Amino acid sequence: MSKWWLLGRGEKAKLEDRRREAISDITGERLSVELIAQRPRRATDTLDNALLANVLERLKDIEESAKRATNTDELEDLTDDAELQGLFSGYICPVTEMHDEGKLANDLIEWWGVPKTETTKLHNLFDEKLALSENSTEAHF
Repeated sequence: MSKWWLLGRGEKAKLEDRRREAISDITGERLSVELIAQRPRRATDTLDNALLANVLERLKDIEESAKRATNTDELEDLTDDAELQGLFSGYICPVTEMHDEGKLANDLIEWWGVPKTETTKLHNLFDEKLALSENSTEAHF
């Protein structure tokens, strides 16, 4: 049973502020997935429509849960769930753009201050895996 009526006025405002942030974050993840899916791709690089539909449905469910959440911890968990769903965009990214997306992710990690030696290792590993996948019909990720 919801304890919404027990929250003080300031707590209600804090919860609503966090709810707006969470819904914005969830919407951002959905838009990111949708934009990746809309990118042009080769005829041989088919989009996994079932995965896309599943991810979008799950993000919709997460957003609905955020609208009903009764505390900030729950909203934080839902935001984390949405972020995890957003990671599936890597599985629907056109093959021709995977290198650019990997480089952008690596650049972001460097911006966070992770030592260059570590990001170089990640970059090299990514390049090796990408090369393997381009030379094989099986994914090696």
